[in-house]
Amino acid sequence: MFQDYANEIIENISNSYGEKFFNAITLSFYRAIKADFIFISRLTLNEEKAKTLVFLNHGKLDKNFEYEIQNTPCAKASTGKESCLCIPSNAQSLFPKDDYLTTMDVDAYIGTPLYDSSNKIIGLVVALYCQPIDKKDLTESLFKLFSGRISAEIERQEYAQSLEALNHHLEDRVTERTLELNNALNELQVTQKQLIESEKIASLGSMVAGVAHEINTPLGVSITSSSYIKSETDSLREKLDNKSITEDYMISCLGNIDEAFILLQSSLTRTRELVKNFKRITTNDTNEVEEINIKSLYSEIIENFRSGLDPDIKIKSEIPDISIKTNPSAHFYILMNLMQNSIQHGFTFDSTKNTISIKASEKEGVITVKYKDNGYGIAPECIKKIFDPFYTTNRINGRSGLGMTILHNQITQSLQGKVKIGDCDQGFQLIYQFPVENNNEHRIY
Repeated sequence: MFQDYANEIIENISNSYGEKFFNAITLSFYRAIKADFIFISRLTLNEEKAKTLVFLNHGKLDKNFEYEIQNTPCAKASTGKESCLCIPSNAQSLFPKDDYLTTMDVDAYIGTPLYDSSNKIIGLVVALYCQPIDKKDLTESLFKLFSGRISAEIERQEYAQSLEALNHHLEDRVTERTLELNNALNELQVTQKQLIESEKIASLGSMVAGVAHEINTPLGVSITSSSYIKSETDSLREKLDNKSITEDYMISCLGNIDEAFILLQSSLTRTRELVKNFKRITTNDTNEVEEINIKSLYSEIIENFRSGLDPDIKIKSEIPDISIKTNPSAHFYILMNLMQNSIQHGFTFDSTKNTISIKASEKEGVITVKYKDNGYGIAPECIKKIFDPFYTTNRINGRSGLGMTILHNQITQSLQGKVKIGDCDQGFQLIYQFPVENNNEHRIY
């Protein structure tokens, strides 16, 4: 049951951010634990108050509010002395000065602290019950498992807000400078340069936010899964030491550990793949340049790809029979990425006319390759963003939006060439060029 709820929550929060994320995860918690009130709150800098980011009142979203945490269970939970503070009943008598408990007729409380990337407590996820708790273990387990993901989203949202404020500030400064200097050509050029730099800063900020979000999601689940596994093993060890363990408890505990381990393993694998792709964006391929026959190289790549291909998909190639000095692994990645994109995004599999065409020619020491398929093609508004990091129209199916960015870097850095999207009546066409001899003297600009 725990695994089912965990999987449902992961599915519900996938590809959601900010307010949408907090609403989705809180509603998912409600479906699992049926608490009367559930909220996620952010502590103030002095930790005297907290403000809810989402507040669920008997299964329905309600207005957020700010409250003082002194003399409340939240004050105790925010100390971090317990990984999850649970008051199974009589919460009002234990905290008589907490007016909210009385007003809301709360009898039981469960609260888990939220830690930021520097291990500082920044908030709480809380469930309140009007009756004694009947799903204590499930509530604690879900809160512990997803507390890291919630913390990561709080940090990401606040970073995005600060970035937006910075961008607004930069835009205001550019507007001021433009008004002051629009009568002089030299001053106008200064303003234009500032605009360009502002755009670069905004793009860099977006990329950093994307990296943080993409990695924090599986990493947050990994951290909380490992913490949950440790908690379960500690509990199991304690019962073994006390000789109070039962067969049912051992089976239940081992089952929970297995489920958490599956989540941990999946999340770490996802993190490893993301880090590998991020590294490709920022570094060139370390493989040495080799002298190879381009026709033989491309034929080998195409044949390797064709071996696992649907026989209804045709690949046509026209490659010159010449030797060049280049980076073979870069060509492998470029062609494989393009052909996989055609299969995954371009073709409909009820057609017998799916065709990929790869034509290359050499002129004045420059190789020009035209890659084309007769699939769906891409929308005009997507073309100008196609090489941007993290840009994808298929994130719902797990695409991170890094493939074409890596391809662009492989062509411009590893092959010292250039690339553009070509015009065609049907399908998709990409044209890239690179020198016959791969060295700085022959770089194409």
